[in-house]
Amino acid sequence: MYSPKISEELIPELYRLSKEKGKPMTKVIDEIVRNGLKRACNIKFLQVKEVSGTPVISPSAVAEMMKEEAKIDRECLWVLHLNIANKIIEKELVSMGTVAKSLVHCREVYRRAIANGSTAIVTIHNHPGGQVKPSDEDLRVWDMLNEAGKLLKIDVLDHLIITPAGGYYSRKEAGL
Repeated sequence: MYSPKISEELIPELYRLSKEKGKPMTKVIDEIVRNGLKRACNIKFLQVKEVSGTPVISPSAVAEMMKEEAKIDRECLWVLHLNIANKIIEKELVSMGTVAKSLVHCREVYRRAIANGSTAIVTIHNHPGGQVKPSDEDLRVWDMLNEAGKLLKIDVLDHLIITPAGGYYSRKEAGL
């Protein structure tokens, strides 16, 4: 049996506890050690997040869901984190930029996807100026995100651009 070394300052307190509980001091010490180990070994597991509504089934459904975000006056990027049934685990605002540009990096896009246990993602960003067509920079970022998704084994189902007027562009629908 383990016998902890007790500092002399603790002996009066242990004695008081043993009298209070009506137990020998060795039993009180044993309880303290056992309870301390339980607290020290308390392992917390990640819990599965509650998913919302119906599965993400089409780019038009995503664009409709994001119609209010499309009206924001600066370029932003959101990620929909999806489970194996393509149900949304979380909608995350990843980046907020200026009227014409938003900085995006793989590390920020995939950080929550990994933590959420996402099996797939959809990226959405708005074009406040109303232009639906992706820029060369959009295409470059999308390719980079696709490559990172392949390495992480997280499917990128689509990249969307949404506009204030309700228009949208889907890379998947465009066949790219």
